[in-house]
Amino acid sequence: MLVIVASYALLHDQYVVRIEPRHFTEFHKPLFGIQNPVLLASVYALLASTSPGLTLGLVGLLSGRGGKRPPLPVRKVLVTSLWAVLATEVLSLFSMAWVYATRKPFYPAHFYPEMELPMMLTQTAQLSVYLGGALFGSCWALWLWNVRKKDFSLE
Repeated sequence: MLVIVASYALLHDQYVVRIEPRHFTEFHKPLFGIQNPVLLASVYALLASTSPGLTLGLVGLLSGRGGKRPPLPVRKVLVTSLWAVLATEVLSLFSMAWVYATRKPFYPAHFYPEMELPMMLTQTAQLSVYLGGALFGSCWALWLWNVRKKDFSLE
C-alpha cells in the first residue's frame, strides 16, 4: 500500500506544482536546501505519503485478511485499494473544477494561505486528497470487511 499511495502522491503533486509552484516553495518549510519546485514537490509527496500509506496498508491487512473470517487474496486487497485512490483523485479534480468555475474557495477561507486562484486550486486539491483519502480509505476497509463477512468470492 505504501508504494501505491507514494506513487499516487508523486503523480498528484506533479500537476499541483505546475499550477502553483509557490505552494511548495513559499508555503512549505524548505527541505534539504532543495530549490527546484518539481523536486521539492516530489520529496514532499514521498514524505507526506509515508504515514497514510502505512496506515492504509495496516487497515487493508486487518480488514482484508485479519481475524477469523476467510482472508481475501493479497492481490484483491491491493487491486481494490485502487478504487479508493481513484475516488480520492476524482474528488480532488472535481473540487478544483468547482474552484476554477466559481473563483471561490471550496473549503472555509481560513484553510487557504492566500486567495489567488492558483493557490486556491492547489490548496483545494491537497485538502481534498487528505479528506478523500480518509473517507474513501475507510469505505474501502469497511467494504473489505463486509465482503469477508458475507463470504463473497472475489476471484
